Amino acid sequence: MTSPATIFKSSIYNFTPNSSIVSMLSDDEKGLYYNIAKSYTGKGAVIEIGPWLGSGTIQICRGLESSGCDWRLTVIDRFRWSKLYEDRYTQVGLSEGEDFKPVFLNNLESFAPRIQCITTELQSLRDAFQFDQPIEIIFIDAPKSWSLLWSVLEYLGPRLLGGARVVFQDYLHITSRQLIWLLASISQLKLSQIVENGTASTFVADGPIDDLGAQVSPSINSLSADSLLQLWEAVRAQLPEARAGEVSVGMALDLLKMGANEAALGVLDTIQDHPSKPIVLTEVDRLIRYSDKKDLVPLIQASAYLRFDIPPEDIAAGWARQAKEKSSVPAGRAVKSVRGIECKEMHEVTRLLRSPSSGLALSALYSIHHSTSLDQFRRSQAIFELAVETGTVAEALERAPLTIGKDVVELNAGYSLVGLSTVANGAKSYTSVISGYDPNQRTFAGSRAGIRVRTKHNIGSIVESIEPFRIVSDSIALEDGVADIVVVEIFGQEDPLRRALSDFTRLARPGASLWLRWINPYSWSGHGGAPRRVSEINKADPKQKAVLDWRHVSRMKSKPPTLNDVRDIVERSMVIEQWTPVLDDPMAVLRMSPEIFSSHAPLTSQDLSVAAVTLVARPKVQ
Repeated sequence: MTSPATIFKSSIYNFTPNSSIVSMLSDDEKGLYYNIAKSYTGKGAVIEIGPWLGSGTIQICRGLESSGCDWRLTVIDRFRWSKLYEDRYTQVGLSEGEDFKPVFLNNLESFAPRIQCITTELQSLRDAFQFDQPIEIIFIDAPKSWSLLWSVLEYLGPRLLGGARVVFQDYLHITSRQLIWLLASISQLKLSQIVENGTASTFVADGPIDDLGAQVSPSINSLSADSLLQLWEAVRAQLPEARAGEVSVGMALDLLKMGANEAALGVLDTIQDHPSKPIVLTEVDRLIRYSDKKDLVPLIQASAYLRFDIPPEDIAAGWARQAKEKSSVPAGRAVKSVRGIECKEMHEVTRLLRSPSSGLALSALYSIHHSTSLDQFRRSQAIFELAVETGTVAEALERAPLTIGKDVVELNAGYSLVGLSTVANGAKSYTSVISGYDPNQRTFAGSRAGIRVRTKHNIGSIVESIEPFRIVSDSIALEDGVADIVVVEIFGQEDPLRRALSDFTRLARPGASLWLRWINPYSWSGHGGAPRRVSEINKADPKQKAVLDWRHVSRMKSKPPTLNDVRDIVERSMVIEQWTPVLDDPMAVLRMSPEIFSSHAPLTSQDLSVAAVTLVARPKVQ
C-alpha cells in the first residue's frame, strides 16, 4: 500500500538554506518551512511556537514574503537561555538564564516590524496570548511532551481552518515520540509530508479540533501497551517506508519503560532486517550519549537487542548485579552497637537481615542460623565486618536459596570470604579448597568488589572463631560424598572445568548440585585487567589500548572454550537447570562496532558480550 505521506526534499525548491544564524535545523527542514509559508493565502494567522534564534523563522518570513499576501507572524517562546545551550552553543555568547529575544530580533532585523513576539512559558499560554483568530499555518517546535502539546492543541486547535497546515519540527525525534502517539489519536489531523533529512513533518487539518478531550486523554499514562501498539500500527501505515524504523524505536522505548518487554521486542524485530537499521542505530547511539537519564535504560536495551539480540532481561540482570556488588561494600565502617539493633523497629531489623550491609547484620544472621551465644554474637561482629568490606555478601545472597541448611564445598577458592558470608546466610557448613593454604595469611581479596583489605585477623584465627567455616589445601583431603553443593569459579580454561566436574562426581552426595561461574575470557572485561568498566578507561595507558577493541582475543595463545563449548562439556555428565548469562558492562557492549564483531568470527555476539555465566546443574540420572 502506498503511503499517504510524501518525502520532502529541499533541493527542488528555490530558497536560501544557509545564513549566519546558529541553527539546529537541517536544510530540508528549512526548505519545508519556506515552502509551507510560500503557499500562504491570507485567510488566517501564521504562528510559530519555539522559534529559538530564528533560523527557521527567517525561512518562514521569506516564504510569506514570496506568497504575495499581506502577512504578520506571531512567535511564542520563553526566550530564556538554558544550560544546555550555554554548553553547546558557546559562539552565541549567552549564559544560562539570559534573555535571548534581542539576539532573535537582531537575526530577523529586516522582518522585525511584521513579527509579534510573545514571551511566556507554554503552561501560561492562555494568559499571555489572548487569541481568537482563525489559524492557517502553525509551526510547532517547543512542546516536546504529551501534556504540553495537549494543552497547546486544546487551546489553539479549535481555531484551525479547514486545510490549515500544522508543522511539527520534532515529530520523528525519538525523545519527542509522545507527539507521534498524541497526533495519531486526533482524527482531524492527517500526515502529509516528512522531510528526507531531519525530523519535521506537515499535517493538514480537516477542520477545527474542538473535541480534543473526547478523543484523547491529557496524560499518556492512561494508555495501555495494547493501545500504544494500535497507534504504532496506524502511524507506520502513514509513514514512508524509509522512516518507519525511527518511529518503531520510539514505540519500543515506551513499551520497555512500561515493562512490556515482549511487545517491545516484537516492535524492534520489524527493524532488524530493514534497510534503515544502520541509520536508526546511529541515532539511538547518539541519544545514549546525549539523552536525559529517564530514557537511558530503554535506549541501551534497544541498542543491545538490535545489535546483538541480547534481550532486555539480560541487560537488567547485568545492572542489578553491579548494583548488588556496589551496595555490598559500604563507604565506611559504620558498625552499630548491639543496643542499637535491639532498639530498632522490627521492620528495620528485617531489612538489615535480608540485605546485610554491616558486620552487625551478618553476625545477627549467623547467630539466628547457628544458635550462638550472645558473647559469640558480639565477638563475631569484627570478623563478619571483613566479609562485608571484601564485597562477598552479594555473591552469598545470590547462592542463598541453594545453600541454606546445606554442606557446601568451594573448589579453586582464593582468600575471599564469600564462604564466611554464606555461613552467616544459613549454610550448614562451608569448606574452601585453597591450594597452598597458609593459616597466617592476613590479606583478603574481595572476590567481587576487587578490593584488598589488610586486617589483624589472620585466616587461621577466623577459621577457629567461625566453626562451620573451614579451609583445606586440596580436595583430596575431603572424604567422598561430603557436599550438598559444590561451588566453583573458573577463569575461562577447559582443564580446570573438567577437573571440577570430576571432583564434583566424587564429593557430591545423592541429590547434590553444582554451582559454577564461568568467567568468559572473550568478553570485553575478560582480559583479566583494567579497564573492567567503561568508567575506568584511560586511553593514555598502553596496556588498556591493547584490549579496548577486544584485541586481547587475537593475542590469546590458546583458544578457550566458547559459551556453547562450556554448555556442551557440562551437559555430557550433568543436566543444566539454570543458565544465567551476566552481561558485560552495558556501555562496553555498545562500543562493539560491526567491524569488531566481524573480525572475531566465528565467535557469537554472546561470546563477546557476556562477561560471565552462572549455571546450576545436577548429575544425570543413571
